[in-house]
This record gives sequence, C-alpha cells and structure tokens, in this order.
Amino acid sequence: MVEEFKHLKIEDNGNYIICYLSNPPSHTLTSTGVSEIHSFLDVVEKRDDLRVLAFTGEGRDVFIKHYEVGELANTAEKNSRRKKATSRKRTPRKIEKGKNTKPRNNAPSI
Repeated sequence: MVEEFKHLKIEDNGNYIICYLSNPPSHTLTSTGVSEIHSFLDVVEKRDDLRVLAFTGEGRDVFIKHYEVGELANTAEKNSRRKKATSRKRTPRKIEKGKNTKPRNNAPSI
C-alpha cells in the first residue's frame, strides 16, 4: 500500500492485511481516524487478491477506548451556534373567524 495515514498503521501481507488503529497515548477514535478508515477501505475494496482484513489496536490491551469526547463536545457546540444563527423567528398567523384556510402539509381539514 502506498498511502500513509496518521492514525492507521498498515501491515500488508499480500492476501491479508492487518490495520492497527493508532492514536497514542489516548487510544481514542477521532474524526480524522474515521476519515482515514474510510480512505483505507476505498483502497482495499479494489484488491482482488485480499482474503482477510483484520483491525486491531496498537495500544497494549486496548482496541479503542472511546470516541474523542472533547471533539464531540466541540462539534456539538458548533452545531448549536450554527442552528441558532440560521433559525428564524416565526410570526404567529392570525386566523380570522369564518375564513376558509388551507390545511398545511396535506393535513386533513377539520
């Protein structure tokens, strides 16, 4: 394999590959790691000679501890700010008595 990754170490043994997930010292999964896994799998899918693909953790006695919590918190905060910035205030509509109104979203008339 030609491609280099920051969070993956690849051991290509011909018809089998061992992929080590590596993010020392925390051994957490990050969005960069997930992106690298997707890129790696895109390359591996094209291999007709591959018979086994094994994932393991590079850390001693650990595969992945958890997803990087700080990254999740930052993403949630960004999404919250983005949602507030794009939300618009709705003005209540006044419905006059006796007026015929169209149902919204194909809702049945009452």
